[in-house]
Amino acid sequence: MIEITKLSHAFDEKSIFRDAKLSISEGEVIWLQGENGSGKTTLFRILSGILEPVSDEEPIINLKGEVVRIAEMRHEVNYIPSKPYLFEYLSGRDNMEYLISLFDLEGSYNQIMKNIVALRLEDDLDLEVHTYSLGMKAKLYLAIMIERVTSLIIIDELLNNIDVESLKAVVKIFENKTTKGGSSIIFSSHTQIMEVISNTKVIHIRNKRLE
Repeated sequence: MIEITKLSHAFDEKSIFRDAKLSISEGEVIWLQGENGSGKTTLFRILSGILEPVSDEEPIINLKGEVVRIAEMRHEVNYIPSKPYLFEYLSGRDNMEYLISLFDLEGSYNQIMKNIVALRLEDDLDLEVHTYSLGMKAKLYLAIMIERVTSLIIIDELLNNIDVESLKAVVKIFENKTTKGGSSIIFSSHTQIMEVISNTKVIHIRNKRLE
């Protein structure tokens, strides 16, 4: 359970959030929606501990019954950005092995391979990544990075380039992470297929608050 209250943030004297609050239950999937420039990525960066909110008052964060500071969220959040961080002239397999080593995911190798098969990438693993489409890069990065073990997984627009059939597999991967892994997920995306996730809660950014 993660609960954030009194969240305010401004950028170049422009108010982005004002006294916003957000509650995320264990195993919950939240679809964050808002107009371009409304602050979706800003919120994700704040939740990840990457960005300190600019405000006279520090937000109150209750994590599993304990009050923590924004910076401490880094250890509890897996932030998957919109652009996959992959080496273009390495193969998909080499990128996978590098990320597994970098994030100590050796124990998740079998699940990562299951994700790759579900996303129909297994036949392309030995191709250099510069030959991949945007959707293939997104699928490879997601298949690996979603297996980091954290309380909260944040996915920032990465799903937009993934084809419809693969998004159905993404739904099952989400369900596996929330039901078996116990993680919560918050994501932003323009694709409507994510509505089929049974426990998805939609939250909108409106008037500098989360509703």
